[in-house]
Amino acid sequence: MASAVMKIDTDTTLLMDNDDFIDVDGINKCVKILNDHSYCSARGLMQDMQGNNMYSLYPDSITGSSAAERVVEQTKKFHSNWHNVARTKYIQAMWKIIQIANPQNFRIVEQSTCYLNTVFGNSYRGDFPWMHHEYSQRIQLSSGDLGAHFPAQESWINSNYWLEEFNKLTEIVGAAISYHDQIPIEEGLKIFRECYYFKLPDLKDLLDARISQAFDLGYNYNKIDQMLQIMKNLNIEKAER
Repeated sequence: MASAVMKIDTDTTLLMDNDDFIDVDGINKCVKILNDHSYCSARGLMQDMQGNNMYSLYPDSITGSSAAERVVEQTKKFHSNWHNVARTKYIQAMWKIIQIANPQNFRIVEQSTCYLNTVFGNSYRGDFPWMHHEYSQRIQLSSGDLGAHFPAQESWINSNYWLEEFNKLTEIVGAAISYHDQIPIEEGLKIFRECYYFKLPDLKDLLDARISQAFDLGYNYNKIDQMLQIMKNLNIEKAER
């Protein structure tokens, strides 16, 4: 993915999978929103094959004056931003950063894209037809199908790989917050650690314990420096102070 997106020369980019079907008018509307408004990514309704909106729970756009504020709002109103139409340089930065972190769990990869699409700027959520999704187990891994990477949340958090993988997610989002909001990296990491339970408030006690254990493992500051350099090289804007 990191290699492929660096070959894109259009101003905007949409990532899709082989069980997705786009509405061309909706895609054009997203591009217009990016051109006319202060958003860095946009999407409409994600409909299943029966026409139901898969993202009906949180219809409001994710906006805020800082990356930290948007990360908190994304956590409270979590929907995937994987397919958002976005400015190409943000997609390129996203996948180069993920390549550096090298997560091995696909839920961590997906959440990385969801957060980075809001760290870099406001994320528009529209109510117009945009994409149809037909969920299918079309990807086979040595460990089984892709669904194996998405167990029940409690089982996922208690898994033996979660601490290391969560730290990778924290490094990704914390570095992006730090860069965009021009705050110390430790503050960016702390903001993400402390807001993550908003995504799963019923599991707050478990998350507090596991995130504390992950924190004790420490972070890879060499990789964090590489992530910061990627954003600098791709001229990702910093917030005005």
